[in-house]
Amino acid sequence: MKAKEIVRTGGDAAQTIVLSHDKFFLDAVHGLIHGVPCTTMQTSGTSAGSYIELWDIAWEVKEGYLQDHMLLEEFAAGNATNAREMRTNMRPLLEKYIRYRFPNQMLEGKWLGDMLETIRDDPTHPFTPQYNELDDINQYTAPFHHDPNTVFVDSEVQTYAQRTLAIVGGC
Repeated sequence: MKAKEIVRTGGDAAQTIVLSHDKFFLDAVHGLIHGVPCTTMQTSGTSAGSYIELWDIAWEVKEGYLQDHMLLEEFAAGNATNAREMRTNMRPLLEKYIRYRFPNQMLEGKWLGDMLETIRDDPTHPFTPQYNELDDINQYTAPFHHDPNTVFVDSEVQTYAQRTLAIVGGC
């Protein structure tokens, strides 16, 4: 059944329950519902059994770059305390962003250091004004990628998360 058909049919009912394993289909149905309350829920399981809980479908359908961006935004805003995870999230986020902006110039397999070299060697590159900021973030995050036991300070990670978001947008 198509998402529009479910929403049309549900419009005539007092309550409609839609079950699916396809989160993208459920998101399509959810996106078509206007003017009436809609609660998204999921069934979860533990060793003791299963239960129904609220489900953030908007978060669930975000993958890759968007999910990483959302995590970093929450942390930078002070709404999350996962500094250990965020200290290794910034570089990959910047790499994905730069690859997306310059797909024919920044190829897969090139890391932030390689990208910085490309930017540094081309004075007309659009990221030349952000070069120093990118280099600072690269220098700060590099040790965390090479040694997960590198000591860090949560507030410093938060500052660099904010600086990363200022480059990719969202802060």
